[in-house]
Amino acid sequence: DIDDDELVENPERVEKLWKWVMTALFPSMSIVGKGRFIIAENRYADDSIIARAVEKAKILKKQGYPAYHKRINLLDTNGQPSWKERFTLKDCQYMIEALGYIFSQREYFNNPIREGRHFKPEFLQYCTMGNLKTYPVLIAYCDPSFSDKGDTKALVLLGRKDGQYHILKTYCAKASVDQMVAWHYELQTWLAGKNAAATFYMEEVFYQSLLYSNFAEYAKKHNLPPFPINGDKRAKPAKIQRLLAITGHYERGNVYFNTAEQENRHMQNLLEQHLSFNPPHKTPLDGIDAIEGAMYLIDRHIEDFAGALRLAKKPRNPANSY
Repeated sequence: DIDDDELVENPERVEKLWKWVMTALFPSMSIVGKGRFIIAENRYADDSIIARAVEKAKILKKQGYPAYHKRINLLDTNGQPSWKERFTLKDCQYMIEALGYIFSQREYFNNPIREGRHFKPEFLQYCTMGNLKTYPVLIAYCDPSFSDKGDTKALVLLGRKDGQYHILKTYCAKASVDQMVAWHYELQTWLAGKNAAATFYMEEVFYQSLLYSNFAEYAKKHNLPPFPINGDKRAKPAKIQRLLAITGHYERGNVYFNTAEQENRHMQNLLEQHLSFNPPHKTPLDGIDAIEGAMYLIDRHIEDFAGALRLAKKPRNPANSY
């Protein structure tokens, strides 16, 4: 258990310790007999002693030597406890929830996420939101998945005024498709209670498949009216490019999260997605993706709204009047 949090932040110290391991510690062992040289550690940094040992083991194994690396996470590939004799699934879920996404990935899943590389903690700011009727346009954008196995999904309500984007409410969690559909009706009811309304969107490829099946079936099952959702027909650039492109809004202090939702677990999940965003490492991105989609559409809506106002206020030419 040779790595520690302070060590892995200093490449020079990692290099110095690695040289000691390979030139002083390892050669002190006899290569005859049944001795073993074992490094047991969770991998919570890209450059660390365990990371270098893994690469060394891979090279030696390719050369035919008895070296190997085994990665054991808290949960196996089927989502069940790897050490089932000690931990129940409920125990594991508690451990993950207690640490949060970023730290649980580092400590329990050997996924070395660096916090706040692109969306830094100081960029994620809160403010008290005004009356929803003061926003010219409200956009609710859903980033779903087709899977009904509890994959992560997100629905984000966004408003823009005075040059700022306000993240008013969000649903961001692992959920079934039915639960995701329920979020839409719940958000619509929440808006109605505040005497406000939003335009709902979903990426076209999902919209075509989900609207006529899951949304329709849910409405029929619960005796609800059809849901008024629109397809986002934009030809989107690559996802990582799109998400990196909006970081400037955060850095310039133009993005705010709703103070009233600060303790909501969905909002907390959304914040963790921002902090863990670190390509090429794979982390949940649906919440940030929904924000990007909502930002793009709300800008287009407000531009169209402003254009319509300019036309309405344009003086008529008396020569063309009757």
